[in-house]
Amino acid sequence: MFTAKSKRYKAMRNLGLMPSIFNISEPIMFGLPVVLNPTLMVPFIVTPMVLEFITLLLNEVGVIGMIVAQVPWTTLRSLVAF
Repeated sequence: MFTAKSKRYKAMRNLGLMPSIFNISEPIMFGLPVVLNPTLMVPFIVTPMVLEFITLLLNEVGVIGMIVAQVPWTTLRSLVAF
């Protein structure tokens, strides 16, 4: 979306930037046809599953530690990693 040539995608990027910082993704989900578009829906569904598998694998190997606290969904995206 950051390198899109379409004016519509660029407009949606600008409109959805501020809400996405606060974990509100509806402008992007419904502004871009992610919800009903199989081409965009498949990576949207498969990516979290792949990341979960990689996390579990790294946890079993000992590269990363156990999760000790769950971060609330309303936390700013920049603070979630900490």
